[in-house]
Amino acid sequence: NSNVNNTFSGDNGDISLTVTSPAGCATTVTDNVLVYPIPNANFVPNPNNFTTAALPRFVFTDKSRVAAANGSFIESYAWDFGDPLNDADTSSLQNPSWYYSTDTATYCVNLEVTTNHGCTNDTTSCVIVGPDLIVYIPNAFTPNISGPEANEGFSAIVSGHKQLKLVVFNRWGEIMYRTSEITTSLDGTTKTKPWNGNYNGELAQQDVYAYQLVVTALNDEEYEYSGTVTLIR
Repeated sequence: NSNVNNTFSGDNGDISLTVTSPAGCATTVTDNVLVYPIPNANFVPNPNNFTTAALPRFVFTDKSRVAAANGSFIESYAWDFGDPLNDADTSSLQNPSWYYSTDTATYCVNLEVTTNHGCTNDTTSCVIVGPDLIVYIPNAFTPNISGPEANEGFSAIVSGHKQLKLVVFNRWGEIMYRTSEITTSLDGTTKTKPWNGNYNGELAQQDVYAYQLVVTALNDEEYEYSGTVTLIR
């Protein structure tokens, strides 16, 4: 057969061609075939896949590798940051950074690397720009039924969180109330399930109470807030 295909599995190899004439005369030519390795594209974003709209910036660190066989090395980088509102969301730097132009969304970043022998590989990983953590805790409430509904119970208003826990203590350190539940008001405000000012089915006395609020943000960072709230009757 005058046309032969062969796939080399990764190592260099010799290939020989022997030509025989009708008279039985033969000659052989041998040549060495170089096999260049395929690179492995990889990168790590910082922060680790998540940031908030307050600082929508990621630094991307290249972690690509290629075997050094036959003098191979990564020669070029082609980044696409997946920002739909910016046509210039590309880079050829090895370790670039990027500010995203919209508020909250998931962006898929692609990196293609090319070796000095023209071998390529690419990888895609997504990063998230999430909402900022916002916490508001009032310092007084009036559970007397006659006041404004917003003041009837004690709640922490929280957004941009994953989970939370609110605990209320009296001046002797006794737990008066605890919750990890979230409620949503008609206006869309999210807040902890309110304490109605009762304890064991009885009205708690007018006093100053301590609270502790522990919030886990969307990036898994934990924040603790403590202070006092006045129950007014």
